[in-house]
Amino acid sequence: MMLCLFMSLIVGVAFVATIFDSTTTVQVKWTTGFFSVMAFAVSAVLSFVRLFKIERQNETAAAAYEANRISLDTFLLANINFESSLPQQALSELKKIVNELKKISQTAPRVPETVWDSMKATSKQA
Repeated sequence: MMLCLFMSLIVGVAFVATIFDSTTTVQVKWTTGFFSVMAFAVSAVLSFVRLFKIERQNETAAAAYEANRISLDTFLLANINFESSLPQQALSELKKIVNELKKISQTAPRVPETVWDSMKATSKQA
């Protein structure tokens, strides 16, 4: 959001400078024009891509996953001595944690398959 505002400011300053300054050399006018067009293009792309919204969703999902990881660690510490079967109370607590993880995975942004494929290829090369 701040980057878009900054780019819009550059476009505005370049426009005003070009209109009111008649003593500017041609090179400065071309450079100013180039930067103003680039700033406009970048701000337009950032407005449509919604990178900041996706970043916020990722941060929220990461915080929720971290909170559930702590819940799962607490669950494991509390139930470390179970034998072959879990007590009914522990099972219901575990179901709550799993349901919360499912909710988070439904609201978290999806990672494209191409990213997963490139990660798999990178890990095979290493």
